[in-house]
Amino acid sequence: MFQHLQDMGSPYGITFMDIILVSNTRLSIEASEYAKAHNRFDEFHDAVFKAYFTFGRDIGQIAVLSRIGQDVGLDAHDLQIALETGTYRPVIEEARQEASRLGIKAAPTFVLNDRDRIVGAHPLEMFRNKLKSY
Repeated sequence: MFQHLQDMGSPYGITFMDIILVSNTRLSIEASEYAKAHNRFDEFHDAVFKAYFTFGRDIGQIAVLSRIGQDVGLDAHDLQIALETGTYRPVIEEARQEASRLGIKAAPTFVLNDRDRIVGAHPLEMFRNKLKSY
C-alpha cells in the first residue's frame, strides 16, 4: 500500500512515509474550518497533509494542529481555544448531516450537478472527461 502511495504521489512531489499511526482527524477537520474562516485554508490543508503523510505527526492532537496553524500564519493560541471549546463542531456536524442526507459514505466524494458522484481519488483526466459530458 505504501509503495502505491509513493508511486501516486511522486509525479506531484509528494512523499509518503510508512504510516504507523492512524490519527483521529476530527480535530484537524475542525481546525481546517478555523483556517477557512481566517483565509488560510489552502495553506493549512497542505501543511496538515504533509505533517501527517510525510512526517508522521499526530494530527489528532491540539498542540500539533496549533503548531501547524502557527506555521501557516494563524494565531496558535486562538486556534487552540477554538479546538478546546468546539467552536467549529456545529459546522462539521451540519456537513456530516448533509452528507448523510445525500447518501455519501466515503471521502472523498464529489457530487456533480446534484446527481452524479465520483467516489475516491481519481486522475484529473477522469474529472475532465466527466465534466465535459455535461
